[in-house]
Amino acid sequence: RNTFLLEMTTAFAAPLTAGPANGTTYNFTQQPITLTIANSVRTGPAAVTYAVEVSTSSTFGSTAFSRDGIAEGSSGVTTFQLPQLEGNTTYYWRWKATVDGITGEPSSSQSFFVRPNIVIQTATLLDPANNTQIFGARPTFRVQNAARTGPAGTIFYEFQVSTSQAFGSLVATATVQEQANSTSWTPSSDLPEAVLFWRVRASDPA
Repeated sequence: RNTFLLEMTTAFAAPLTAGPANGTTYNFTQQPITLTIANSVRTGPAAVTYAVEVSTSSTFGSTAFSRDGIAEGSSGVTTFQLPQLEGNTTYYWRWKATVDGITGEPSSSQSFFVRPNIVIQTATLLDPANNTQIFGARPTFRVQNAARTGPAGTIFYEFQVSTSQAFGSLVATATVQEQANSTSWTPSSDLPEAVLFWRVRASDPA
């Protein structure tokens, strides 16, 4: 008499992409980006892991990032946080499920776009110079415009004046749109008679 063991296989479907929504655009500084899927549906209990693939090609001819062996999440969803990616690039992503050692078909693919990285250098303080004695109550503050790399939009400068070197409290502040070559600001009210400290921060609000 011969004996044999009949093993039942578990049927399962590809995971469903859930987030981010297809075509989402991220600022470079919004990274890292988290991908989310709805877990693979299967016909019985089984050990499940997932693999994620990120590509700059819609056909996934090249791989920008991949990771397998991702443990299944609870509550019906699994998430994975990507490392920092290059900017000014459209990325395509998809997942695969591996159930009991068998890898299934990939999920449908979706895309997201990472905007270019923008770096704004520190603006150079020009006037009033350090340790200068000022006799007017409303001096004009002026900075050399900040150098920048990447496709920055309109730059704004936040001027701050304080009686404390730690800038714990401010006696005057204003945000001014960038002017040609250098940017200046004159307070609209008198500053106190004291030793004052000032600084400027350049930013691209967009």
